Amino acid sequence: MVTNSESEQSVDRRLVRSSVSQSTREAKWILLVWFASFVWTLGYCTRYGYQPIDPNQLELVMGMPHWVFWGVVMPWGTTMVVSIWFALVCIRDDELGEEPPASGGDC
Repeated sequence: MVTNSESEQSVDRRLVRSSVSQSTREAKWILLVWFASFVWTLGYCTRYGYQPIDPNQLELVMGMPHWVFWGVVMPWGTTMVVSIWFALVCIRDDELGEEPPASGGDC
């Protein structure tokens, strides 16, 4: 016969497993976005940032060299928008069960 404490432990294990699974999924997406931004920034800045350019022919975007805007500012802004969307839509709170009664003082 299953006792009440065994049943509670089973529920707690399922809650922990679900929470770990959700956290792992979120971490994978966050690392994927970071890695994509890293590869873009490194590749674009390496390709266009190290070319010798005549200062009179330098292309500016919003007052910055084009490679700075497209290689640093654009991925930073895109990553920020994706992060905000991800935080508002994809990340969810998990039910962690009942909080055990406090033992001792307020700390």
